[in-house]
Amino acid sequence: MMKHPILCLALLSAAPLFGGITREGDGAVMLDQETRMLSFQLLAKEKLDHFAADGFDAGKEKIMQEMQKNPARYIQRNVARAQMETIFRAEMEKQLQGELDALIQSTACKLNPQTQAALSAAQKATIDERMKLHFPTAFDDVRKTLAEKERKSQIFTAIYPSGKELETLDDAQLAQRLLERFNQSRRQPIMEENRPYLQNEVISPVIAAARKQQKIQHEALDQLRIPQTLWGTDEIKRFIQTELRSATVRDCPEAQANFIEFPSISKKIDQKAKSIVSERLGDALELDAKRYRALLEKEPQRHVTPAMSLERAREVMLPDALQAAKKTIHAPATLTVDHHDPVIRQKFDRAATAKFKSLRDDYAQAQIRRVWPDFDEWLPRLEETELFVRQGEKTLPAVADRPKSDEVLFSETEVKIEAAMQKKFAAESRRLKAQLQAVDDFYRHVTDECRKIKQQHSDNDQSFWQWLFGITPDALTLEKVIEVYEEKVVQASSKPLFPAAKHEIDIRSRAILQLLQKPASKKEVTLQDEEKQVKAFTLVIGGTSDTDGTLQLGSWQAEMSDKQASANAVAAEVKRQIEGQNVSVILAIEVTNAELTYRRVAELREALQELLPDAMVQDSYRK
Repeated sequence: MMKHPILCLALLSAAPLFGGITREGDGAVMLDQETRMLSFQLLAKEKLDHFAADGFDAGKEKIMQEMQKNPARYIQRNVARAQMETIFRAEMEKQLQGELDALIQSTACKLNPQTQAALSAAQKATIDERMKLHFPTAFDDVRKTLAEKERKSQIFTAIYPSGKELETLDDAQLAQRLLERFNQSRRQPIMEENRPYLQNEVISPVIAAARKQQKIQHEALDQLRIPQTLWGTDEIKRFIQTELRSATVRDCPEAQANFIEFPSISKKIDQKAKSIVSERLGDALELDAKRYRALLEKEPQRHVTPAMSLERAREVMLPDALQAAKKTIHAPATLTVDHHDPVIRQKFDRAATAKFKSLRDDYAQAQIRRVWPDFDEWLPRLEETELFVRQGEKTLPAVADRPKSDEVLFSETEVKIEAAMQKKFAAESRRLKAQLQAVDDFYRHVTDECRKIKQQHSDNDQSFWQWLFGITPDALTLEKVIEVYEEKVVQASSKPLFPAAKHEIDIRSRAILQLLQKPASKKEVTLQDEEKQVKAFTLVIGGTSDTDGTLQLGSWQAEMSDKQASANAVAAEVKRQIEGQNVSVILAIEVTNAELTYRRVAELREALQELLPDAMVQDSYRK
């Protein structure tokens, strides 16, 4: 029980607190006043100790009335708590003050200022204690009661989403939309305490149930089978709608009161009702292969491509096929059939494409035999193959041997001819590459043997050349070397030889002869023309690739470019160095770049020989 120190102090010193100074002869009056004061103090202490000890229903009822009277003002809990605390305290102070006033009146006490101050302090202390003890619980009870009452008073089915909303919004957007709609349906927003309830117990279950309806309807519509006895669009539509509602209510009881119509479902119902008859007819179509073959033979120009042919076949064959299909599926005689119906056309096109493909392939093969009878034996010309390879082996060159024909060829015919030609060109391309490889292999073999002979200092060893060519090196001619070279290449690959292979053989045959020739010495040149001195130049070719490198003639250097530019630069330098001199020129080419092909060296040597006809141009090229 709370103690009131100020009031207790007043009780201990009660006499000075009341009235004025006691006059002589007033003893009886003074005793009476002291008795009343003592009685008041005891009763006041008891009143304070027991005031609102077990609760304060009057304050609880007061804040209940206030929040019910102005609910919009107290939507927010923190706002309501601050204002209700003031109201609760005021009601408590009012009631306590009334009880103390009644006590003062009943005891006929007159309180001096000191006693009044002590009593006020004791009142405040009592109110503070009772507020801490009772207000939080009272406020929570009132808010809970009002929230429950508010929940029971709402009709939440009014916030069910529409089918369009379910198909265009996600769950988070739907929840926000339903919350806004719920608030709009009320004169004021709901209490803060009811927002989680609204979200978790109302909105979320409503969305889940609506999504369940959506799933059930889509699945039921996909699995629904229409009785064969129904043929009219309207009656089929009514049947689907009835079955769909039954399936939805069966698996989602909430749909009994809140059945949702989804735009996409309604659209699918319309499409299904309109297309079911067309699908039945399309599935029953029978296509006449003999009639199609006759169309190809009669009017091939209208069947050049599969698309053209399909369009023509649909135009000629579909109407009759539809009439036959009606009889097959026992459709009503009054049923109208539109052969332009997209479902029927799609069914016909799919069946015709699959069934008539082999017929078109057979026709294409027959066309090839007619327009190019010897196509199986045909091979591209050698020059055509070389052009094919130069173009990257992707683009077919023009073929001179292809027969001319006035017959309109099917697209499949063209494709088959081109594919076969591609294979033949590819085979000839491989043969060309094999020949060029054989050319290179033979050249390597000869030059390797020559290098071995030189390393062994066997310049007079003629056994290899005798074995290879049948004659001694001194008796070899360019024609003989080319003859043997071509025989070796044909043995290693096949014949006939391609022009490119023959050209390579010619260049490398000249290189082989160059290997066998001994360079003319200064003495030999002088004997030929004693009046001239011999001036020898060494042209060094260096670099790192077949197209790059440098030319060096003594201290003179130049970058290599194309063969003619390189030859011009060397010839100009030689002429500059011998200008005004009566000399014979020996120009020896020395190759330091092992990657440089002999073709490059031979082309440069021949170009120099043309520009310096009086000079002896030779090379020491070894690969």
